Parts: sequence; C-alpha cells; structure tokens
Amino acid sequence: MRAPLSATALSEHVYVFAPVHPGFDGTPRPESTEIGKLSFADAAFRPDFASFTAEQRAAAGANQKALATYAGQAFTHDPKLRGRLHRVTVPVLVAWGEQDGIAGVKYGEAYANSFPDGHFAAIPEAGHFPQIEQTGRTLGAIGDFVDTVVKPSIAD
Repeated sequence: MRAPLSATALSEHVYVFAPVHPGFDGTPRPESTEIGKLSFADAAFRPDFASFTAEQRAAAGANQKALATYAGQAFTHDPKLRGRLHRVTVPVLVAWGEQDGIAGVKYGEAYANSFPDGHFAAIPEAGHFPQIEQTGRTLGAIGDFVDTVVKPSIAD
C-alpha cells in the first residue's frame, strides 16, 4: 500500500506517521464494525466529485465504501467524540476547507478549540476534502504547523 499523497509529500521534510482505518486507501475492508470512536458526515451532503481527477475519484470512492462499513448507510456520527478530545496530549492541527458545505468554518474552529493544544487553519478554495481539493495549500498549512508548533516543541 502506498502512503496518502499528503503523507508522502510531508515525509520529505519530517518524519510522518499516517494511520489508515481498515478499508481506506486500498487496505482490506471488514464486512462490518461498530462506529466506535469515529465521526462522519451525512451522505446527503457529499461534494461533487466531477472536478476530481480519475485517481482522486477512485480513492475517494474506495474510502466512501470503507466509511459505509463503519458508519452504515446513514453515515451517522459519534456524539461522544468531542467529550474525549481533551485527552489528546500533543498539538493538533485542524485543517478545514473554507467552502465546506457539510460543516462550516465555525464548526471547524470549535472542533480545534476542543483540543487542549488545538490549532486551526482554513484552507482557501477547498470544501470538505481539503487534502484532495487543495493538496498544496493543505500541505503548506501542515508544514507551517510543524515549523511553528511541533518542531519548537521537540527542542524543549
């Protein structure tokens, strides 16, 4: 299995650990599972994939099939997730598409603020999948986060 594009690009500059849920990015998909600690958006608000390249559409389609395994056809969410985020002990970057039609920027900012050391980056000209729609800008935001937040923390 190859690493996601963003993890591959970032690995040129820093050590990257990119976990993947079973069934995503070409990994074997279980027949069923409980939603557990995962959180998902309503399938009725999926973006228009017509603007994606063939490779992006194939990857997104495979990921959506895996997502259906975890969330069911209703793509429900885990209402307990936000209450667990205070347990995260490392700096977190929430990169959010400025044109996200599923969950707006204010939701993304609130999500970032749910982490003890949460940081927010709005990604221009991106919707719900900024890592696909604006890969370069998303990588730039991650790089800035690493340079200004993560690397200074490592030196401490």
